Amino acid sequence: MSESAVYGAFLCAVMEWEDKVKEKAARGREILFGKDNPMTAELAGAAEKASRAACAFWALDAAERCAGLVTCGAGEAAEAVRLSRLWAEGKIKMPLAKAAILACHGAAGRCGDRFDGAVLHAVGQGCSTVHSKKHAVGLPMYLLTAVYIRYGAEETEKTFAALKQSLSEYSERRFETGVADFLSEKERKS
Repeated sequence: MSESAVYGAFLCAVMEWEDKVKEKAARGREILFGKDNPMTAELAGAAEKASRAACAFWALDAAERCAGLVTCGAGEAAEAVRLSRLWAEGKIKMPLAKAAILACHGAAGRCGDRFDGAVLHAVGQGCSTVHSKKHAVGLPMYLLTAVYIRYGAEETEKTFAALKQSLSEYSERRFETGVADFLSEKERKS
């Protein structure tokens, strides 16, 4: 395949995701990146292949970075991440972390700022990944929405590339202590 053909295929994929996002924005949708978006679909596929521990580590670290992006709801976001880490380590029970995660989602609704709201939902989804790795795709859905709202398509593509790279790096790690041990134990019991 020639270089121009590859570039043309890349341009089609970019136009496809951006057209879908613009269409959702025009309809007033809160989440602009759904499971049907090529970016989130690719991340969902990568998360499905990754271990539960890899997803949990990746999502909690990403949620912690996201929590630093907001002004509204920053306390709720930080508390959700803190308690979710303790939950993942087996130091607290799920109801405490769940309450903090729900408070983080609640703060998103009270903010009145679309960027902060979407980032807070990303944090909540990332923290929920401790419970089930199926929540892992929620983090990029909301984070990419927030980045697109505030910064546009170019930064969204950079954010997607960073998420993809970091998930790949976490997937390649071997987790032998801490969260991995606790999550592996939970998987054996399920």
